Amino acid sequence: MSYVKFSQGFRSGGGQLRLGAGITDNGKVVPPFAPETVTTMNWHQVRLVDHTLRINADYYYDDYKNLQKTFLEVVNGALNSVVLNAATAKNSRC
Repeated sequence: MSYVKFSQGFRSGGGQLRLGAGITDNGKVVPPFAPETVTTMNWHQVRLVDHTLRINADYYYDDYKNLQKTFLEVVNGALNSVVLNAATAKNSRC
């Protein structure tokens, strides 16, 4: 038995709501962040050896675009979270 699953995901973009105007202590303006998308593939295979041993094999692959990451930034003397886009990321595992 074997199967392949393919899916896509989406996380919307937005503005830096916790920062008010989005200006940090050093005068840097923190821009809004873009939407994040991910494409995922999962491959699964089952093998039977002499009807006594069963082997399961899985492979996962994720491809991210505009990955959203949260960082901490000091704004007006207080620590706030800021969401920024990392470029792209690929993840694969067995």
